[in-house]
Amino acid sequence: MIKFDVTKLKIELQTRKLSYRKFVKEMEEKTGIKVSWETIRLMIMGITTNPTTKTLYVLTKYFRDISDWYIEEE
Repeated sequence: MIKFDVTKLKIELQTRKLSYRKFVKEMEEKTGIKVSWETIRLMIMGITTNPTTKTLYVLTKYFRDISDWYIEEE
């Protein structure tokens, strides 16, 4: 099974001391696409392990390279 690792996303929020809403607002300003802050929160909490295509697209545009965010588990 392939999971989406959000460690870098967690680190980004912690080091910059951003709330989920502020972070999503910043992503929206940079990419021009709106994503729900609740989606990001659920991903960081580990409740959602596979993001939707829209969320994945926004994260890719924001972080540039997220190819190493995918981990394979058995």
